[in-house]
Amino acid sequence: MEEYSGLTRFILTANYKHKIILALQSRCQSYNITHNLKNVISRLVHILQSENIQFDVNDVAKIVRNSFPDIRKAINDLQKLTVGNEITVPDTISLQKLIKDLYTLISGGHVLKCRKLAIMNESVFNNDYTMLIKEMFNYIDTLAEPEEKKKSQLLVCYDYMYKASFAMDQEINAYSCFITLSKC
Repeated sequence: MEEYSGLTRFILTANYKHKIILALQSRCQSYNITHNLKNVISRLVHILQSENIQFDVNDVAKIVRNSFPDIRKAINDLQKLTVGNEITVPDTISLQKLIKDLYTLISGGHVLKCRKLAIMNESVFNNDYTMLIKEMFNYIDTLAEPEEKKKSQLLVCYDYMYKASFAMDQEINAYSCFITLSKC
């Protein structure tokens, strides 16, 4: 970079700025580009309409919210959920029940049963363990637990959502999160 910087301009793009080594970051001007959630939803609706895929706008909005601001992930999730010419989203009631059951097992110290339950129900959360941790975070946030316990559990979920970007195996990362949550 330094040898050709007088003749050439370099543009680096990344979803995760923290993954770029500091030596490169220090040689670059950083810009954070954010997207409007409504614009992303309308763009994905346009894509689905142009592909003649049947969908519910509320389902598209849920998918976008779960992956925002990563638009590419939202598009990939929509592709995964498209069966024939229709988007089939896993039943959110089933997902909420799964999260509740997982939390009950975690709170009771039955982490082995928790892992088995998650593996048996991977289709409910589309094998997206990072999303499972995020949903666990949202569920814990709604609980009427003592404030200190709730704070520590939310921090555990946050920590493992961050670690998910580095983890080689998302299932193991989520399971480690469940083990740590059971100790809170």
